[in-house]
Amino acid sequence: MAIELERHSTAEKGYSDSLYEVRFVPVSARAEYQEGPIAQALERLRELLSEKEFAEYIDQLLRINYDPDAGRLLLITKKEIHRTMIEGRLRKAVCEAFQARHLRVVSQA
Repeated sequence: MAIELERHSTAEKGYSDSLYEVRFVPVSARAEYQEGPIAQALERLRELLSEKEFAEYIDQLLRINYDPDAGRLLLITKKEIHRTMIEGRLRKAVCEAFQARHLRVVSQA
């Protein structure tokens, strides 16, 4: 599924108007995660975590790759500390919500 990018001019920041920026969109607001198995799992996860944990660690993910048939889940986060927290404290809730048997969390710093 292609991600629709909203481009914003960087001219107001003093750069050439041939440059643009794509602003970060939280996971829960992205069109690609609004329906299907990922959307359902995110709803279950929202119920298992506190609002603060969901906003800080899940909504800030860069990408979610999920294969429900194989029970594999890959989460890509932008900070190593977020990877550590998801792998440690949030792992059980994430695996339960996604019904994942195999979880891999990587940071793209």
